Amino acid sequence: MSEDKNKNFKRDEDDIKPSPIKLIEQSLKDCLSQADELELHRVSAKISEAIDALRVDK
Repeated sequence: MSEDKNKNFKRDEDDIKPSPIKLIEQSLKDCLSQADELELHRVSAKISEAIDALRVDK
């Protein structure tokens, strides 16, 4: 019976969205790892995605 209870509390990983804060942190980490000027447009797009996620969650 305890197994059935545990199944109810498990979530599919697909159902769990990363928090906007985690997206921003990851974007900033990516920015630091891709500090080459040629990559700035990609980094900017990632940060923009994270900011958009914050707006959606409001």
